[in-house]
Amino acid sequence: KPDHPAERLRIEAAGGVVAKSLGAGALGPFRVWDPQMRVGLATSRAFGDTNAKAVTHDPDIRGEVVISGDHFVILGSDGLWDRISSAEAVKMAAAAIQRGAQ
Repeated sequence: KPDHPAERLRIEAAGGVVAKSLGAGALGPFRVWDPQMRVGLATSRAFGDTNAKAVTHDPDIRGEVVISGDHFVILGSDGLWDRISSAEAVKMAAAAIQRGAQ
């Protein structure tokens, strides 16, 4: 997300500007703007968007150790985690496994 503190620092160091949509009331999500505020993308990491130089294609990666007692791994983008909590995701995955086991 462009407004996450660490991501905002990266964007601003690359010459980008983080702000909501331009105009009255500045509605909508935070966007990554070019320095002239002409091009604004509502994402800070993407493939193929070359208009906003502060948007990178480099993924944000986090490693986790999977142990023998783990039953599943849930992979999701911020689009998932904006909608449901980790607990809800676990509940849904466990229910799907249970349905498959029957």
